[in-house]
Amino acid sequence: MKTLILGLAITLLYSMFIVFQFDYNRYSIQLEEIKMIADDCASAAMLFYDEEKYPLGHKIFNYQEGNKAIQFIFNQSIKKDYWSEDTEYWVAYFDDTQICYYFNKTELVHSYPFAYGYAYKDPETKRSKVILEPLVIVTIDAGRGHFRLLNLQNTIPIGIRSSGYGYRGRGIMEQ
Repeated sequence: MKTLILGLAITLLYSMFIVFQFDYNRYSIQLEEIKMIADDCASAAMLFYDEEKYPLGHKIFNYQEGNKAIQFIFNQSIKKDYWSEDTEYWVAYFDDTQICYYFNKTELVHSYPFAYGYAYKDPETKRSKVILEPLVIVTIDAGRGHFRLLNLQNTIPIGIRSSGYGYRGRGIMEQ
């Protein structure tokens, strides 16, 4: 009887370990996908700029078109069946207007002046980046991942990933 109870206990512990390992691997893969989505969104928004100011050496983003591109890529790419909470994203545009525009999805949250060399601190990830060039930063908050072991639901960190895409080089020679 002792052997049976010990065998059942070991089997139960082993199955819990296997379930956790499977869920954690799936969570890690989903976080990497969120990072790739943030990369794609930031690079897509970077493509929309003021074409009249660009030949003069000024990189100024078209925020409305950039936000449309981000929303399209985000809606097509995010896996709604995995993440347990509503996913959100934020976008920060830094360009040659030297005003940072910060959006929650397509809604302007706030804007503030900055100068190149500004130390930007992402409000969601709490990470810092020095802004030296025109840049688009996309931060995705996907909520908590899906874990089947109930006692782990509130201990799993929230899946937040951020990515920035910058523009290097001005293309204008100083005279």
